[in-house]
Amino acid sequence: MTVVVTGGTGFIGCHVAASFHAAGEPVAVTRHRRDPVTDASAGDRPGAIAVVQVDVADLGALREAAVRLGAESIVHLAAPGPDDTYRGAGIDATVRGLANLVEVARSLELRRVTVASSISVYAGVRDLPYREDGALPLATGDPIAALKRVVEELALHRAGTAGPDVVVVRLGDVYGPGYRTMRNVPSRVAHCAAGHAPEARARPQPEPAAHDYCYVADCARAIRAGHRAERLEHRVYNVGGGRPVTAGEVVEVARALRPGAPYERLRLDAPQGTGAPGGGAAGYMDLGRLGEVPDALPRYGIAEGMAAYIDWLERHEW
Repeated sequence: MTVVVTGGTGFIGCHVAASFHAAGEPVAVTRHRRDPVTDASAGDRPGAIAVVQVDVADLGALREAAVRLGAESIVHLAAPGPDDTYRGAGIDATVRGLANLVEVARSLELRRVTVASSISVYAGVRDLPYREDGALPLATGDPIAALKRVVEELALHRAGTAGPDVVVVRLGDVYGPGYRTMRNVPSRVAHCAAGHAPEARARPQPEPAAHDYCYVADCARAIRAGHRAERLEHRVYNVGGGRPVTAGEVVEVARALRPGAPYERLRLDAPQGTGAPGGGAAGYMDLGRLGEVPDALPRYGIAEGMAAYIDWLERHEW
């Protein structure tokens, strides 16, 4: 029986699929027709992971794909692109896609569905570190937080009404090989360190003073560990680095690894008033629950993650 990873040709999805594949577990991925395939996908054996084109908003097509692939469980990472996510069509696809996924899992009696959420749900939370059992403010001015909260509520509600075993993972700011949007500091700094022209690559975005950065290999391993656990004590888990990391720290780590790169040409500042999801300067997540899952805690600190990322970028475009 196969683990199906929706959105499995995207940045995080391809690493999650490769993690299952490396462990010798049958895995297949779905992709939308617009998805790019990253350089990091499918491990070392091209073609070993089946790739199926399917729109998760199409219930019939999704069910047919799950049956054809022999799905045993699903890791749901499919999401609209950044430019579509918060428009009407993107919101509709996100909500409809999740509802379809849970319905397919229920009707086929799949073992588990793991649904990706985000640290953004903590927008407006002041207490640090962010904990899964903490109260979330009812209203938020953050569209990402609003949509991810809807996703969580829908997934957990459907699971609680005679549905499949559903687990939500709140992902921190993930970086590493295959990341293309250049929206976080580690990606811009790593490209600069690897000799990729920062003026051509960088897309400066508002950055808080610190983020909960998670190296993508740690993120993928944690998702697989939780998904494969025989029994989980909780429905929601934080997956991140577990501490705040500033842009300055990222640059200093890279400078120690590749001292000659033109880091001064990167814009890393943040406009006044921007901050982590909680509105403070150092939003980060508690990983206590994650520590209860065998082999799920991160192995890469920012130094180890940046070293691996820069090494990769010196041999690959992304």
